[in-house]
Amino acid sequence: MIRTIIALAVILGIDVAYAEAQGASVSVPPFTLSSSGAPSQIFSYACIGVDGISHICIGNLATGYTQALTSGTCPDIAPEWSFDGSQIAFERDCGNDHNIFKINADGTGLAQVTTSTIAFIPTWTPSGKIVYMNMVYQPGFAFCTNNYNTPCTDLRMINADGTGDVELLSSSWTNSSAKTLINISPHVSPDGATVMFACGPYGYGAWGGTGIQLCSIPLAAGAVAQAPTVLSTVTSAVSSDPHIGLQKIGGQYQVVFDSSRNSGNLNVFTMNEDGSNVVQRTAFVEPIEGQDAGYNTEMTMIVFEHDTAGGAASIWLMNADGSNQHDTGIACNNNGCKPRFRP
Repeated sequence: MIRTIIALAVILGIDVAYAEAQGASVSVPPFTLSSSGAPSQIFSYACIGVDGISHICIGNLATGYTQALTSGTCPDIAPEWSFDGSQIAFERDCGNDHNIFKINADGTGLAQVTTSTIAFIPTWTPSGKIVYMNMVYQPGFAFCTNNYNTPCTDLRMINADGTGDVELLSSSWTNSSAKTLINISPHVSPDGATVMFACGPYGYGAWGGTGIQLCSIPLAAGAVAQAPTVLSTVTSAVSSDPHIGLQKIGGQYQVVFDSSRNSGNLNVFTMNEDGSNVVQRTAFVEPIEGQDAGYNTEMTMIVFEHDTAGGAASIWLMNADGSNQHDTGIACNNNGCKPRFRP
């Protein structure tokens, strides 16, 4: 169920059994953004190619045209646009080697950003840096050396050229009363002031436990001993994958996220950046789930991953108020699909 969080333990591998021919053919002409529609028609996502491997794809909602930007034998997942819409950062998983890469929106300029082998789920800052989650106690991908058998993750920030890698939030600092061992799926606010992410508190049990919440910290390099602000507190529920919209409404940025609150399976919710005004936008019943959602630039639409029984996933759209939910007919990887509109 909690695929987003289990994706952290992608140390176990990527599910590539579900194969759809979504734009992975090298015979397809290059995707040209300048002639392919407005930003709200252009989106990125993790697709499953004809080779059965997850690649980063780009598509046009107006025409239905899709094109793979990446190729190769290693799965690429979790794409995220830079704020200026020129680049996409993503996670490449080669066995036990997990690192952050970037590529230009036209498919040129592929480059590796991190070299840690334990870097996951990137996002951008407005200034062009990349924030990502990093496994702790790396040797053999061992779990944290504590009594809770939980993979621990820090948040880090790095320049897009791979220099200046710094820690934003550590899971190993000693203030146990406010400590978070799990810090995943980060997203930076458009003003660059905060990082929002899913967090698991000190004492959180093994995978399948309770209490994954949404948290935030100031975007300040080296502030590793701060207690995150908890934005959502629902017992025995998981909340993850926050995406902060580009425009404020009523003086606050709007956040779309997925959560298992109310039903046990993942659905799409929205809230204000301070955690208030939480509204459920989808009402899927298990085994159907909605997750990994994102706003368009105008804050009028939400795109999200729709999962069905058997592991099939596709990209769905709805209005920002939850109305007009519908399938685009575009299949995607059921692990790290992360559909996102181009800013």
